[in-house]
Amino acid sequence: MNIKLLDGQKIAVQDTPFASGAKGACFLSSDKKQVVKLFTNIPDTTIDILRAIIGRYHPFRNLSSDDQQFYGAHLCWPTGIAVAPSLGVIMPRVTLPFRLTELLMPKWRKLKVPADKKGTIIGHLGITLRLARAVRLFHNNGLCHSDLSLNNAMVNPITGEMTMIDLDGLVIEGMIPPVVYGTPGFMAPEIVIGKTHPTIQTDRHALAVIFFKTLLFRHPLAGKRTFSGCDAFSEDRLMYGEQPLYTDHPTDSGNRPRGGYVPVSSLGPHLETLFSHTFVDGIADPECRPLASDWESGILKTLDRVIPCANQRCEAKAFVVTDKFSGKCPYCGDNSLRNTELPILRMYRSAGSIGMYNPETNDGGSYLLVCPNGFTLHEWHLKPGVITSTTDRSPYATVMYDARKREWYLKNHRIDNLYWVDDKGRQYCPVGKSIPLKPSNQLQLGVDRNSRLALVEFHRLS
Repeated sequence: MNIKLLDGQKIAVQDTPFASGAKGACFLSSDKKQVVKLFTNIPDTTIDILRAIIGRYHPFRNLSSDDQQFYGAHLCWPTGIAVAPSLGVIMPRVTLPFRLTELLMPKWRKLKVPADKKGTIIGHLGITLRLARAVRLFHNNGLCHSDLSLNNAMVNPITGEMTMIDLDGLVIEGMIPPVVYGTPGFMAPEIVIGKTHPTIQTDRHALAVIFFKTLLFRHPLAGKRTFSGCDAFSEDRLMYGEQPLYTDHPTDSGNRPRGGYVPVSSLGPHLETLFSHTFVDGIADPECRPLASDWESGILKTLDRVIPCANQRCEAKAFVVTDKFSGKCPYCGDNSLRNTELPILRMYRSAGSIGMYNPETNDGGSYLLVCPNGFTLHEWHLKPGVITSTTDRSPYATVMYDARKREWYLKNHRIDNLYWVDDKGRQYCPVGKSIPLKPSNQLQLGVDRNSRLALVEFHRLS
């Protein structure tokens, strides 16, 4: 079958759709590189909406070619408009192995995801990081998704790769109205009770629900609490709309999960605080819900606290070191790392003047780099505000342990102006050389006004 495009070109696609739903059917191109989604039962004005999404509201339009390539892996953005045999869109084909719903819904996880493909906590954090970046990009361009859920992302839980799909139904306030109001369980309370329509603020609620389920495998508002005398519809309205109560609420334990569960505190202070802002403060005041960029920052800082679990059979394979510096894995209970001593880099950011620094404490906790052997420092560690959207991800330095000498040190690969301060004063470390990591040493990660300072600490896991 041939598909005619708005610009007059034609694309050959397979005759039989590989997926279909209420909005239309999806066909794979003959070269298997593109997907054509043909709509059914849509208004004539849809073509103007598609022109806007592909044209002046395209989030890639002001990005460099490198960043376009980077974000192209995060967002399966429509690239063209089909006009015959019916109206539709053309998109790149996504080859990631699972929908996020297959990875997280217990039934599908059991049936469709092999044991060796379920991923690790690092892979799941990678999925949330990429999703935060993707949503940040289209929110910053004034676009609301309106139906964020587990169905909108293809993922690889091993590598942490994620690509958002189904991006042809976006909302632009005052121009493109919402077609759908969300998926049950992901809609913000004000939508559930019919108080408002989808907005970027309601997207923020749905995004946090996705993150919570991706990292903790449960819903943040579905705990042990029940509503007697209600049918399923009324119970959902109460649970998610009229009387929502966060399962991990810091002062109200009335809706804790049933049975054993991993608490939100196990994810560290940055994510715990962001979830609290969403599901405690943000329930009543949508303005309190974190931005996608806040999540991006908090997830990056959380990844800097992850260390490998000593239990080879642990499904999570790693865990986040919280401010209590516990060595017990919250996923498998292994405590083999107790009494292990690790170097910690406590990060400080410039106070605006050269040589002046303030502790970096946002997202509810201090910015710490927990440094097992082989931990690498990158550009985003050296300077606040650097987004990891560059193609160059090679390390600037590596933390290493010399087992023979029982000493830790930092190997400088690419930092041009690296200094450290110890009891002997300030010393320069050229590229290719190393700095000994000793308690209270200070690492000056550059000399310009925006460079960070790191204070070396050692903590014994409890």
